[in-house]
Amino acid sequence: MLQPIKHSIVRLAIKATLVFVISLPALADEAELPPLSVDVQMDHSAVKAGQAATHYVVVDFSAPESKIRREQRPLINLALVLDRSGSMKSAGKMSYAKAATLNIIDMLSVEDQLAIVEYDDLINVLWPSSPVETPELIKSRVSGLYPRGSTNLSGGLMKGAEEVSNEINPDGVNRVILMSDGLANRGITDPDQIKRLVRKARAKGMTITTMGLGLEYDENLMQGIAEAGSGSYYYIESPTSISRIFRQEMYAMANTVASNAEVVFTPGEGVSKVDVFGYETTENGSIVSIPMEDFYSGEKRTLIIRLQVASQFPGEMRLGTLVLNYKNSERGKSESITRTLDLNVSDDQILVDASLDKDALAKAVLAEAGEEHAEVINLYEKGDIKSAKEKVAGLVTFLKESNQALGDISIEKKLEGLGMELEEMDRASSSTAERSKYLKSKKQQLFYASKGKQAKYLLQEGSLGMEVENLQQALKERDLYLGPIDGVFSSTLKESVIKYQSQNNLKADGIAGPLTLKALGLY
Repeated sequence: MLQPIKHSIVRLAIKATLVFVISLPALADEAELPPLSVDVQMDHSAVKAGQAATHYVVVDFSAPESKIRREQRPLINLALVLDRSGSMKSAGKMSYAKAATLNIIDMLSVEDQLAIVEYDDLINVLWPSSPVETPELIKSRVSGLYPRGSTNLSGGLMKGAEEVSNEINPDGVNRVILMSDGLANRGITDPDQIKRLVRKARAKGMTITTMGLGLEYDENLMQGIAEAGSGSYYYIESPTSISRIFRQEMYAMANTVASNAEVVFTPGEGVSKVDVFGYETTENGSIVSIPMEDFYSGEKRTLIIRLQVASQFPGEMRLGTLVLNYKNSERGKSESITRTLDLNVSDDQILVDASLDKDALAKAVLAEAGEEHAEVINLYEKGDIKSAKEKVAGLVTFLKESNQALGDISIEKKLEGLGMELEEMDRASSSTAERSKYLKSKKQQLFYASKGKQAKYLLQEGSLGMEVENLQQALKERDLYLGPIDGVFSSTLKESVIKYQSQNNLKADGIAGPLTLKALGLY
């Protein structure tokens, strides 16, 4: 699908950019403002009459930053599903997993629900779902965990989902966190069957997050479970990172502002096909439903929809209607935001060219590039390294040509990452371990990028999360950053990045892209 975008870029009129944004209606009471804002852009707000075309709808979600006090946050209904198979003996994995679990217990309140499920070839409910009223007793149970046996991943997962389902809180955050370091070799092992079970669990109002530990687990299965469960997916290379990642997931749960989110898109009559980047969808006739992850305070996310539009007569055209349904976590009530998308169908090619929105097109370019990059990884995984390298070269050419007209920083940083791709492939081919590490890290990066989240290759002022924490720590170790390790990319951190870049002959733009992150040992 790179050709339609190439055509748009060629026709790009640099002189004028028309941004198609529909803002929220003004509300009298500030406290009544919804927890999410939704901006809709299109690559063009006008289309040439008599021509079929590909159009991109770019939906930017933003949850305003807010400090949620402990007593105000949504109640949490959580099941931790922990792998205790024999492979957890190595590298101290079980010890780190237990320590991380103890930290989670400390972060929960007495009103929160917690279940802990342990699994090898057998399934055991270490702690049934109940309020966290006796944290020391729960901790003593966790301390008794020890590795043994095989990996009945599906059995552990479904038992965790059952525990959450028994205490489902429609006004709270209902979450299963599954951690595994090995292959599913007991119970249900068919990935499609497992994902069907996950979708049924998701329909009950819970989300499912997966954490793959080390190099031996099946990243395709763990990512697929997260996709079907509208949750997050983490690749944990080192056991020492388990606690930090558990804290990150806990932060997201504690700061959830909108849960059970779903986008419903109803296309107009002139739309012949709808494709959604990065998400599983369901269709009811022409209506497309897109289950989304919960939104937390300060989060920004982008959804991109590709439409095939038939030729039209001059005039106004209704491209479609987009509705975001969600549960307001603060108010405990269901809410929705509706946006209508209209196009101007014109005989005037100059008007059509001038209506192109460079920002929206850049995001569409990156979405298309992400699909191509995923195919690169797929070819490499199949052993067709020659074709993978050729596709990388073609992708680089496409992005360079695109950015000549767009001048977008995100595309620039994506090019930085691709510039190192061939070297990474060669290094990955040196051993089985390096190959596994390469595939797992790339798939995680593409997983987040496809969902419009902050990608691993671009950290800048305003970025949040674990990757920012890693950056802060690396700069602190070099005596260049004196602020807190809080996962927030502040102006202070930007200044530290600029100092490091200047000292190491890197472009001193304060943006931690692949070259900067690689120099720091973080890429």
